Amino acid sequence: MTTNHDQVPAEPEAADLKPAAVDHEAPDIVLAFLVDLINRIPGTEASVTLTVGGVLFSGLLISGRSYFEYLGEDVAGDGTDEWRTAFAQFFARFADIYPEATPATVGADEAEASDQADDAAGSDEVQTVYVHMRAVSVHTPGSEGTLDQGLWRGRLSQVDGWSMGTFGPKPPPRPIAR
Repeated sequence: MTTNHDQVPAEPEAADLKPAAVDHEAPDIVLAFLVDLINRIPGTEASVTLTVGGVLFSGLLISGRSYFEYLGEDVAGDGTDEWRTAFAQFFARFADIYPEATPATVGADEAEASDQADDAAGSDEVQTVYVHMRAVSVHTPGSEGTLDQGLWRGRLSQVDGWSMGTFGPKPPPRPIAR
């Protein structure tokens, strides 16, 4: 193949020079798919570090269902049995909007898993809007230490960047009381 270096390429149109429109409010599509996958299989965790407004959140990505189950346990704390039951029931309502894992959803292909998750959630479609984490440490600019938060929930569209892995060793698994 020969090329003619004497030919001058045509001048691009002004419209060709404009950058493609980017929706800066939309979450990272890869992170959204990862969060959706974790939401479909409660009990599954993935080590991640998120950047939100210059602050790093490092911990384990968990499902929304697991988040609300843990939250109910943590908030009940050392309260009376009556308060523990009340908090567990309150947060269980929110946990129930996320589908429970079944052998069919774990091994299913994407379309089949999506249909089953929609069926499990009822007629209203659950969108992946929030990211849920546990064993979170918060690293702020200019500080020497970290703030250990435990559980964390944030809006997926506010995440500026992310990477797989966490700061420090991976925390041990935490069983969910059922």
